[in-house]
Amino acid sequence: MVTWADMAAVWLVVVVMAAQGKGVGGLRAPQSPTTTGPGQDWGEFEGTPPESQHRAARHANNIVKKVKAALRNIQQNTCVNFTARAGEARYLQIRTGSGKCWTSALGYPSSDGKVIVNLGKGCVYPGKIKHEVLHALGFPHEHSRPDRDQHITVVWSNIRDGSKAQFQKNWKFPTLAVPYDYHSIMHYGRRTFAKNSSQPTLIAKAEGDVKMGNKELSWRDKRKINMFYGCL
Repeated sequence: MVTWADMAAVWLVVVVMAAQGKGVGGLRAPQSPTTTGPGQDWGEFEGTPPESQHRAARHANNIVKKVKAALRNIQQNTCVNFTARAGEARYLQIRTGSGKCWTSALGYPSSDGKVIVNLGKGCVYPGKIKHEVLHALGFPHEHSRPDRDQHITVVWSNIRDGSKAQFQKNWKFPTLAVPYDYHSIMHYGRRTFAKNSSQPTLIAKAEGDVKMGNKELSWRDKRKINMFYGCL
């Protein structure tokens, strides 16, 4: 049995659709933006005192609202829509749980139609939710682009053990001929995963004090999403 003090089992099951043509999994777009369908597994709270159940319910509903707001923001800025699953074979399951922020696959894998977006402790924030959802939509980290060495220096010696894979180049990266974007929501900040938090893991080669990373979609993020899903 899980009490309210543990992370509530909260999930949203949604289907991704592109506004024009065929999107992920060949699913055609709805005629107008659609909303997500929430679901909560309240069975886990059976036997929990009523007050604790209410706290768990409020906690879960707050998470659902934050996730729906993040998805709505992506919808409002791109041609991608999210709709409640109605038996489709390919879909996203966005859930809270133990562990960290992670996505089970970069885009939809051929072997399994389900992609899980896990929001662990410290992950239920707008920027982090959108970052993980973009992984599910098929986008790697911006600092993993094949041409990244022209724009940043990776300080490998200051990256925490077990985190270096997050900084490896992705040679299949869909740059779509869009210039490198320091301000992408998919770009890490200067000190992400740093052993010594006073020193950087990424150094920009551009002149001036360049901010790296973002909590919002940059205009280049929006353009790449729309290009990737055939809307431009």
